Formats: sequence, C-alpha cells, structure tokens
Amino acid sequence: MVLHCFLWACVSFAGAFLVGSGLNHVLESPHPPLDMGSDAFSIVLMVVATVVLSPATEALLLAWLFKKMSKRLTPLWSAIGAGTLLAAAQSLFYWPWGLVVWFPSLVFAIPLLRSSRPSRENTMASALIHMFHNAMAVAWILIT
Repeated sequence: MVLHCFLWACVSFAGAFLVGSGLNHVLESPHPPLDMGSDAFSIVLMVVATVVLSPATEALLLAWLFKKMSKRLTPLWSAIGAGTLLAAAQSLFYWPWGLVVWFPSLVFAIPLLRSSRPSRENTMASALIHMFHNAMAVAWILIT
C-alpha cells in the first residue's frame, strides 16, 4: 500500500508541477508566499505542519465531504466533487493555488473510490498520498 501511495503522490506532484509551471509563465507567482522562518524550530514546525498535520486534516475533510456527497451522487462524482471543494477551499487564500491543487486533490480522493463510504484504511491511504506529495513539495522548495 505504501508504494502504491507513493506512486499516486508522484502523479499528483507531477500534475501540480505542470500546472504551477504553466501558471508561472502567466502570473508572477502561482503559489502563495511561503515564509518558513529563519530559525530551525520554525522550519521544523512548518515542515511537520505541511507534511503531516495538513494532509491528515485535509484527508478527514475529504472523506467527510465524500461521505456526504455519496448519499446523492455516485462514488466517482462524489470524489470529483469532494476534491474540487477541497481545491476551492485552498483557493480562498490565494486564487491561483486552487488551480494548482485541483488535480492533486482529485488524486487524493482516489482511495475513497474503493467503496461507497470512506473507511479508515481509505482515509489513511488518502492522507499518505497527500503526505508524500507535500514531502516532495517541501523537498523541491528546500532544494531550489
């Protein structure tokens, strides 16, 4: 399961990277400003929040949205709707960011398609894909 999640994270990161690169040619910056701070504690706190806490919280939100939508929609449309709402919520802070994270949000919803209702395992798989994705993003930021 971990390898599967890592491979889906690579797909989601590649999609976000392509959209972000395209927007970078059109906009000054396709991503919100990120200030990790200057001291080691601030950097570690930001990395933990980005790689662990945010994906876990967003996976719970994604599963909840999927569960609510699946009462009226098919699992596929519930996943698309939940992923789109998650991306829309992220665009409230910086509108281009919603475009960058829309495809990854759909990828994060893929494990939820295993059943008509999200299970603990499916939600954990979604969180793990998101964690790997964000770890790649943090690595990219620290490298460049």
